[in-house]
Amino acid sequence: MVETTTDRVDRLQFTVEMGLYGLSLVLALALRVSYLERWPLLDHEAALALAAWRFARGLPTSLRGHSPLLFHLNTLLFFFASGSDALARLWCVLCGSLMTLLPYGLRGRLGRIGSLAASILLAISPSFVYFSRSVDGSIVVAFCALGLLVLLNDYLMGRRQ
Repeated sequence: MVETTTDRVDRLQFTVEMGLYGLSLVLALALRVSYLERWPLLDHEAALALAAWRFARGLPTSLRGHSPLLFHLNTLLFFFASGSDALARLWCVLCGSLMTLLPYGLRGRLGRIGSLAASILLAISPSFVYFSRSVDGSIVVAFCALGLLVLLNDYLMGRRQ
């Protein structure tokens, strides 16, 4: 079946559902960014941030027991900007916030209301807010795992048709 330009325009139109997902994203960002620098980095967070900062500045560093992906993302960030607690937590905040959009891809399995409820629960969950503010890589792993489930679901739904 050939897709026409009117079909593509119909898919790209803004809907109330998309607006609610956008509102969920804004709520997630607001909860995660507010008071971001209120508490200093914990010991293991500071070790990762310091190692990334030292590596970005060309200084010798050692990395043990940390997330390599988060280390390299923070190194890239520290290469272009100076370091701070909030900047070290930026990638985790972004992954935790963007995770609220991933249930949109599971509407076929969860239904429209179920996936919207999952998105809002991910946005306001105290556990997800906490892990989105900590520099330990757990929220990055959760984001990648949920993203992989969405892609796998999309692949399986496409094979069924």
